[in-house]
Amino acid sequence: MIHLPSYGNLIVKSISYKTKKVDLIDPGNCVHGVFLNLNLSLSRFRYYYVVKNYTFLNCSARLPPSFAEVPCLSGSRHHIYTVKYSSAVPVPSSCRAVKTLAIPFAYSPYISDNSFGLGLTWDSARCEECEAKGGKTSFLPEAQFLNIAQDGAGLL
Repeated sequence: MIHLPSYGNLIVKSISYKTKKVDLIDPGNCVHGVFLNLNLSLSRFRYYYVVKNYTFLNCSARLPPSFAEVPCLSGSRHHIYTVKYSSAVPVPSSCRAVKTLAIPFAYSPYISDNSFGLGLTWDSARCEECEAKGGKTSFLPEAQFLNIAQDGAGLL
């Protein structure tokens, strides 16, 4: 488990210190719920994959099948969709735009949230600098990097 301050706990599916990539899984199986609430500026992480702007729509009526509804965020009286952001495309009348975010992918019914995972990366320039001086670097459960200098002090 890893704890991200703006969201909460996520399961670590895999981690590669060599490529500086961690794949996380939402225990609630709703990665788009994570996207909607996650604020990476509160951590040292950023998305591993290229991001594009997507708008989350909250609709009172179902949209045509060409729109993929996000089931884990939808209910019987509201339907949530992620659509590629474009100011040229009007929001359907039964919908309101909730939030536009830069995220790695829109919802797809063909990809399980937990099979793809949430790929994050980090900048370890300071870690490498410390390690070059004989220190060690590791993760803290709070999703911070711990810089253990030879004298035992230091939190990045």
